[in-house]
Amino acid sequence: MKIIYLCVLLICFVLQTPLWAQKKDSLMRANLQKYAPKKIVSSISIIVGYALLLPYETTGYAENFKQFFQPEGIDASFQIKNKFGTVAGLAVFHSFGKRWELGARLLYERKGYVTIEEINRPGNYLKYQYEFSDKYLTFSFVPSLAIGKEKKFNISAGFLYNYFLQSRTDFSQFVNGIQTHSNLGFNTRSGSGKVKFNGSVVIGAGYAVSLNDKDKLCFQLQYNHGIGEIYAYPGEVKSNGIVLSVEFKRKNKHINK
Repeated sequence: MKIIYLCVLLICFVLQTPLWAQKKDSLMRANLQKYAPKKIVSSISIIVGYALLLPYETTGYAENFKQFFQPEGIDASFQIKNKFGTVAGLAVFHSFGKRWELGARLLYERKGYVTIEEINRPGNYLKYQYEFSDKYLTFSFVPSLAIGKEKKFNISAGFLYNYFLQSRTDFSQFVNGIQTHSNLGFNTRSGSGKVKFNGSVVIGAGYAVSLNDKDKLCFQLQYNHGIGEIYAYPGEVKSNGIVLSVEFKRKNKHINK
């Protein structure tokens, strides 16, 4: 009887040992994962979208242009109009907890605006149009907060830094509504009058759609409030902007949950 009892105990011990070892291994893995240092890059994304500059003139050039012709009884005006551009680039993110993350973006942007000078003499209507197409590298650092139960929405605020690369200016002249002269693509290298560096304060909001455990598709709307001018003369031009983008975002598979 004692032999049978000892055999039963031995069998139970043999069966229990792998289970105990497996449980111990699981606990060790959980502790290692819990206390291991977080990865610097929690996710990366590819970004494409549209940019809309909202330029405005700050030195009274438009009013001075109008008044210059008033003594002769000539109606004249100066206008700045916006136009759409494109953006593309990459971003990396570092997570702070379950809802906060810091995003660093590097974007290549093609954006610009149009200036129009109109001089309306009796029987002689002149229009001079300059279309600026500028290229920039944009660096931004923007913390964001995921909100909602499923964390699909986010709000963000931060700072953006523009580095001017190149400018293209297309000039057209119209007399009585008929184009009489054009000069396409001049001043492409120097960007005469362009300010090399400028910045913006950024606020934004977005919505994320999960594709799988690692990937998301994020739709972002961002408003950039310009600090400093983007064009120095003949009249200082400052600009705000709106960027609508789509981001394909992938989580770092080694990130700790």
